Amino acid sequence: MEQDSKPYRKGDKKNSARTKIVIGGIFNSSIYGLTLLDIDWDENIVLTFHCYNPLVFTHQGAGWVDRLDKSYRTKFPATAEKLLADSRKYFGEDFISDFDGITGMIDSGFFVKMFADAVKVAEKLELPLYCGEYGVIDRADPESTLNWFRMINEAFEQLHIARAVWSYKEMD
Repeated sequence: MEQDSKPYRKGDKKNSARTKIVIGGIFNSSIYGLTLLDIDWDENIVLTFHCYNPLVFTHQGAGWVDRLDKSYRTKFPATAEKLLADSRKYFGEDFISDFDGITGMIDSGFFVKMFADAVKVAEKLELPLYCGEYGVIDRADPESTLNWFRMINEAFEQLHIARAVWSYKEMD
């Protein structure tokens, strides 16, 4: 993507002043992927990432996630220890770094810590930061879903991160 965006950024100056280019990193626009970007500063770049963490909560019952038992259900918030154990059970070592240094009941601090590297990249490059996708599948119970949205949005507000929710509509 870095190489693909350069011609657009160096192209027609008359139109490029109005055109924003949203750039995310590898691994499904992960925050880690943002830390690997090697891009030249351009006032029209907006950095993006996706957040569906913890995946065992946001994707519970999802038909397209092969490793997660379709009957698995969990509440939110939950303890970091429970979510870590469940994540390990279904995803092995993938996604466990989300819980590094987190203990006890999850709160908005979980997301603030998770977003820290993305914020550092955006601040270093002096670029806006945008969470282009985040959300919870409709199989999660409504109270837990509301809790998750409240907590993640507290973090977005605290860190001044723009965002767009993904509804999972017609995913199954």
